[in-house]
This record gives sequence, C-alpha cells and structure tokens, in this order.
Amino acid sequence: MNAQVDDIVMRCMRDMAERYTLKLDNGLSRDTLLFGDAGLLDSVGLVSLIVAIEQEIENDLGVS
Repeated sequence: MNAQVDDIVMRCMRDMAERYTLKLDNGLSRDTLLFGDAGLLDSVGLVSLIVAIEQEIENDLGVS
C-alpha cells in the first residue's frame, strides 16, 4: 500500500504544479520542499494538496 500512497501523492503534487504553474527547477520528487521559505506552496496550496491527496486515497484505495 505504501507504493500506492506514494503514487497518489506524486500524482497530486504534479496536478498542483500544473494547476498553479509552479516552477519545478529541480523536477518533482519525494525530496521536493512543499512549504516554508524555499517551498513550492503557500498555506492555502498546502491545504489544497492535503485535501486532494485525501480524496484520491479514498477514491483509489477505499480508505477514508
């Protein structure tokens, strides 16, 4: 299940990057900083990402 969750998280991160036209100079990986001074997302973006991940986990894995 961990690989499935990793896939969901990366898919949601890619969707957010496209939706908000985020600069991904170093690509997107598990090491990408999401928030903070050097992060990609502001607080609203981070909350949106968390909600998207939560919805995808429920849809794909049936876990709520």
